[in-house]
Amino acid sequence: APTPAPTPVPTTAPTPAPTLVPTVEPTPEPTAEPTVTPTETPTVFFAPSTTGPALVNVGDGLSSYNLCQGNCNIDADCAGDLVCFRSDVEGGSVPGCSGVTEGTTNYCFTPTVHTGNFPLILIGNGLDHGSYGECQGDCDSDLDCNGDHLVCFQRDSSSTAPVPGCDGNGIGGKDYCYNPVATTPAPTPAPTPAPTPVPTTAPTPAPT
Repeated sequence: APTPAPTPVPTTAPTPAPTLVPTVEPTPEPTAEPTVTPTETPTVFFAPSTTGPALVNVGDGLSSYNLCQGNCNIDADCAGDLVCFRSDVEGGSVPGCSGVTEGTTNYCFTPTVHTGNFPLILIGNGLDHGSYGECQGDCDSDLDCNGDHLVCFQRDSSSTAPVPGCDGNGIGGKDYCYNPVATTPAPTPAPTPAPTPVPTTAPTPAPT
């Protein structure tokens, strides 16, 4: 059966009663107290190492800290070729040492064994051109560095800015040779351009 014809009477007008007015009570004002400021130093937890000598703070101001001992201030405070590992957090870890750090205590460690980088070593000033190897100082220009890729990393007076590819702080204000090629990340390879689609050659009509 066909659909019934619509009624000629129009749809009833909407009810004259308006939509209920929302409550006049405003949303409660936010609290005047600001959000509690986060702690200045976040709590950081590290999984302590279980290999190597235990980290020990043997005191300040000593002249020869052994492996995994603190509290050193500069590399010269460490015995032999050890360098001073700067610790900034409570409960951190030091490569090659077991246990965790105590606050900002700095510890002596052997970087070449655990990171593959040479430690910063001061072998003298004013040596002949080509006398300084990687992470050695105090160089004055790139000509002082030994090798085609080494250049002299210049630091401001008393600066202990990190030297790329080298471990430790070295002596403040001294300049050290480093390899910028080894520390520069490889460029992102360019994407392969999409080949131009070859149109399909229309086949030769078969003879009749």
